[in-house]
Amino acid sequence: MSSQTGNGQRGGKPGSEIEQLISQGQQTLKNIMPGGGSGSVVTVIVLLVLVVTAWTSYYTVPSDSVAVVQRFGKYVKDVQPGLHFQLPFGIDTATIVPVKRQL
Repeated sequence: MSSQTGNGQRGGKPGSEIEQLISQGQQTLKNIMPGGGSGSVVTVIVLLVLVVTAWTSYYTVPSDSVAVVQRFGKYVKDVQPGLHFQLPFGIDTATIVPVKRQL
């Protein structure tokens, strides 16, 4: 029985492992989302927005640089090296400028 499972995964159609992973992900998502109706779609959208917000709201300035923060293209401030937070979705942009680098 295990030889059929191994044979099916390795000798099967190309991409069958990917299809299996996708179906497992869908099944996991169905188990997480109660009801499975339109409420689950809203939940997925809210989770996606939260992930994108978290992903775009922080930046790191290297030790040999400073960052110039702009809000909608207008200068706001300079920040020193380290981990910093900004307004997400491109409202704030941080341009990293190497000021201590010697060539």
